Amino acid sequence: MKNYRTHKSSLFLIELILAIAFFSLASAICLQLFVKSHLLSQETTQLNTGINLASSAAEIFRQSYGDINSYTEFYDENGVSCQKSDAVYTVTLTKKETPELVSAVIEVLLSEDNSSVYKLPVQVHVPYTY
Repeated sequence: MKNYRTHKSSLFLIELILAIAFFSLASAICLQLFVKSHLLSQETTQLNTGINLASSAAEIFRQSYGDINSYTEFYDENGVSCQKSDAVYTVTLTKKETPELVSAVIEVLLSEDNSSVYKLPVQVHVPYTY
């Protein structure tokens, strides 16, 4: 009677290939999630900085009772005022005036591609003086 020995190496090789395929698929999915989370984190940082810069410009506009005709300021990535050549953010104020109400739109733009980060409409009531 002859005993035939089956080689289990081919089964092991298939299992190994399947395990490598599974782990490479899982790592590709995880890598995509890490990239998306990094981009989302960058957008959130830009939005928070834009909100802070727009709020500061709105306070300046409010304290001057809308006496600012136009306003453009340049800021670096930390929100510190800088020269135009070093700017990451550009804050602009566009004024619209009515007899009793002065309104403006404050817009924070990314300097590299002029994409809007945040827009803030503001209004100041101008007291009637005789």
